[in-house]
Amino acid sequence: MTIIHHQNVTIGPLTFDCACIGDPNHPLVFLLHGFPESNIMWQRLMSDLSAQGYYCVAPNMRGYSAAARPKSLFEYGADKLIQDVIDIATYFTSEKFHLIGHDWGAAIGWQTVGKFPELFHSWTALSVPHPNALGKAIKSDKVQRKKSQYIFFFCLKWIPEWYLLRKNCRNLKKIWKSATALEVSEYLKILGDKEGLRAALNYYRANFGRNRPRLPKHIITTRTLYIWGIYDVAIGSIAANYCKRYTSGPFIFLELNAGHWLIQTQYEKIYKAIINHLQ
Repeated sequence: MTIIHHQNVTIGPLTFDCACIGDPNHPLVFLLHGFPESNIMWQRLMSDLSAQGYYCVAPNMRGYSAAARPKSLFEYGADKLIQDVIDIATYFTSEKFHLIGHDWGAAIGWQTVGKFPELFHSWTALSVPHPNALGKAIKSDKVQRKKSQYIFFFCLKWIPEWYLLRKNCRNLKKIWKSATALEVSEYLKILGDKEGLRAALNYYRANFGRNRPRLPKHIITTRTLYIWGIYDVAIGSIAANYCKRYTSGPFIFLELNAGHWLIQTQYEKIYKAIINHLQ
């Protein structure tokens, strides 16, 4: 049985903890986690994909890797996060590769695939639609505006850290109701103190509100699978359905009777859709 191992990858002043499994000579599947999680969320999927002939790599992203945690808020802007994906993935392969992302990993992935389409065989987004689709829905749909209120709370200084970490991380742990005990333990190692949590929240602070950069309107030409749960607490149907407007290549939209945490609650359906998409 192949076992996931961890490899440190240094890019400039930052060192990223990357989970890896499979034969490096096989096609690369690169996986991006979201908030508030880490690369351990992909463990089962990586093991199953490697058994089907793929080399899987999932980094703990900027802010989540302890040695890739810059202090400056502006080091968490979308341009930096996109470049991390390219730099880390090309460390592992010089060929085109497959990209999968959930939550913030999906938000970053859409922009990366839009900016560098020549690097990708396929793109799979879980839960979060194209950023322009989400932005349009926030402006036009009151349901989405309500669902997105948490974003603007996370943009506040200090208060979100206090709220999520108080009483032994009680409110943070509520988010992980669908996670395994092992996953929660690993998440707490990263996000269970002010330094780690602040770095993760900087994704919101550097990319929304006053700091929001102007998003390029990339039309996605890469073969795309978008999976969304109809009970997603953060993403409404308008945003999910706007997504196709920002694609011109082959596009599959899969709706599931699920919430936001798709890997944890709908694994078999997710795996089947992804393996079909990759093949």
